[in-house]
Amino acid sequence: MPLSYAKWDAIEVSDDEDGPRKPRVTKLEGASRITIGAQAGTAQRAPAARPRAGVDYSKWDHMDADDDSPVDDDDEYDDDDGYPQMQEDAADAADRDALDAGEQSRLQEILATPNVSAPPPSATLSASTAQQAAEKQAALERTLTRNGAHRGDYLWRQTKTEVEISVLLAAGIRAKELRVQLLHPPDTQQRLLVSKRGADRDAFDGTLAYAVGQPDDESDLAWEVTDFGGAEPGQRLLRVTLQKQAPAGVVVWWNRAFVHEAELDPLTFPDRQHTDRVKAQQDVWEQAQQMFRERAAATQPQIIDVGDHDAE
Repeated sequence: MPLSYAKWDAIEVSDDEDGPRKPRVTKLEGASRITIGAQAGTAQRAPAARPRAGVDYSKWDHMDADDDSPVDDDDEYDDDDGYPQMQEDAADAADRDALDAGEQSRLQEILATPNVSAPPPSATLSASTAQQAAEKQAALERTLTRNGAHRGDYLWRQTKTEVEISVLLAAGIRAKELRVQLLHPPDTQQRLLVSKRGADRDAFDGTLAYAVGQPDDESDLAWEVTDFGGAEPGQRLLRVTLQKQAPAGVVVWWNRAFVHEAELDPLTFPDRQHTDRVKAQQDVWEQAQQMFRERAAATQPQIIDVGDHDAE
């Protein structure tokens, strides 16, 4: 059965009703806006905001911060003033590294001195390398002349049983280019002869001052070619080892290697044993010789009567 609304036609509605009017409240859900003007009192929902790119931190806005959280023992903050402890450590380090008055004065003097500069690293390295090379060369020469001498174009050294002759050669010479011989001609002293294959003249020729063991064959002679250095860059060295001949096991200290050399004093050799004793014996012998010469000079000639030779 249809409804009849005729009963509402007689109801009068007046805006002048007594008593306050109740406000109409509209509950807004979500983001909204209110427009004041021709459409006053109407509320419209704002369009939904677009999601922002990246991390959304809005979820942390309602978190409660606990002020009573424990402080880490490793925290570097000072409790008194709140400044980081690392800043205090840096300040202390700066105080320790600061120059005192004397150091500041010395620094000012150095800065005021003209032409004060450190040598370039390359120059320092070159000087150090040159010094090391010179020390190494000096040590090698001491070894090659122990109990012997350096004689210009050769060096020689000796022990109780051996003699080593070191002949200086030109740079670049190799062992296979050389022929080394120990010659022993009849009724003459031994000769050390060094020749270069294809050359017009011998590289070395010297007559030994003392006898050495004569090898049975030329190939049995012990020698080698090594680097020497020295004044000439790349200079080479021929080292020949010879065995001394000692009569009845007596140790003979050579005072020279070749006959043309000046003699050395064997008592000055570092490896000579009982040098003091030998020196004392030589002094006693010299004194005895001097006394004999003095007595012979003071003796007066005497006439001895041997009788009449004619009568016999």
